[in-house]
Amino acid sequence: MCRITEEFRPGDAFPSVVFIGACPGQEEHRQARPFAGDSGVNLDEMLEWMAANHRDIFPSTRRDDYTLLNAWPRALWKARDGRYLPKLSWVDRPDNVERLNNQLAAVQASIVVGLGRPIANARLEQIQYDQPATRAIRRLIVRYRNARYFIVGHPSPRNRDLRDRGNGDMGRWAERTFAAFPGQN
Repeated sequence: MCRITEEFRPGDAFPSVVFIGACPGQEEHRQARPFAGDSGVNLDEMLEWMAANHRDIFPSTRRDDYTLLNAWPRALWKARDGRYLPKLSWVDRPDNVERLNNQLAAVQASIVVGLGRPIANARLEQIQYDQPATRAIRRLIVRYRNARYFIVGHPSPRNRDLRDRGNGDMGRWAERTFAAFPGQN
């Protein structure tokens, strides 16, 4: 169907459930697969909680069972590029939005989870709060209407959201973050 690259991997068992990160990093570049470094370890921890509490949506704890995608396709890391996140203008580029749309269509995405800073409903119209995955979802929601979209934080140890919402505890963070996650239709 689609080949595995550092920025995209179709899921083995549940390809219609998609996780979108910001961009590949140094470890993803080295291993030529998304979510290979710390982000993959953190996603595994998050999936443990999600599968235990939302098995109807996330029946597996294996990250490779789900489609893994990045808002920007090129790897960035601080030592080489001076930054580890893409500029929002890069995510907004028409060719990039088309790439994202085509990848969602290829896996027939039904649920798309953005791993960026969560946004309160009151701030949904305020794009200055966007991070790359959030911006990608803003662009996709208009073009790819076959999916439900949800924006959560990424449970990185460096993530302020994990500290603030979970006091550093993954289970507490996940419980608070996913409390409003939509159930089955």
